[in-house]
Amino acid sequence: MGDDYRDELDRARRVGGPLDSRLAIIRNAFRRFRPTYSSAIDRFVERIEATDPASRAPAVGGAMPEFALPDSTGRIVTLPVLLEEGPVVVSINRGVWCPLCRTTLAALTETEPAVRAAGARLVSISPQRAAYGEAHRHDAGAEFPMLSDVDLGYATVLGLTVPIGEELAACYDGFAIDLAAINGNEGVLLPIPATFVVGRDGTILARHIDPDPRHRMDPCDVVQALTEADEADAGPSQGEPHS
Repeated sequence: MGDDYRDELDRARRVGGPLDSRLAIIRNAFRRFRPTYSSAIDRFVERIEATDPASRAPAVGGAMPEFALPDSTGRIVTLPVLLEEGPVVVSINRGVWCPLCRTTLAALTETEPAVRAAGARLVSISPQRAAYGEAHRHDAGAEFPMLSDVDLGYATVLGLTVPIGEELAACYDGFAIDLAAINGNEGVLLPIPATFVVGRDGTILARHIDPDPRHRMDPCDVVQALTEADEADAGPSQGEPHS
């Protein structure tokens, strides 16, 4: 059964197409091969949804909080410096141990040329230590930075830090996922996965926040948000009447 489960996770990475279709393969694999875990996630999501985390997070039209975080080589990367080059797509993830995050980062990597063509940069932020961030970058084949949010300080600023609870903690222990070792802390907190598309002026152009880690923003929607912002900045084409 373990091999069948891993085969499904690999298939989600290879299949291509919309991200949610790939994540659906993983959701089905959870239900089929790890039903206890799937049910635990359901209860976790129900608990978190009751707190309405999206209402606490920075909203579209508001300013994206700045960050200064180390990448997998120890170099400090800051949002203001990234914005000097253009818009920035900030992907908040849980870590390389999470198959949903691995598939999401792989899909973002595939879309990176289109993001670059729109004049933007990608950056991933997770609570994992640098060595795991580098493993995540290698796993995704990504060239964009994987930043370590030490002790989830930035996720807390965004209002996206949540306790995993005893039930999920027991599941991770059963899977030999040592969050304390991976994140370098007690391992009892995780970020809610989220995506923010940030304009060059630091304004949030689009965002996706879902307490259910099994659903993420499709990279195509990221590119669309960047394209629409670029068209809005360009204004009417030459010869086109102004309203």
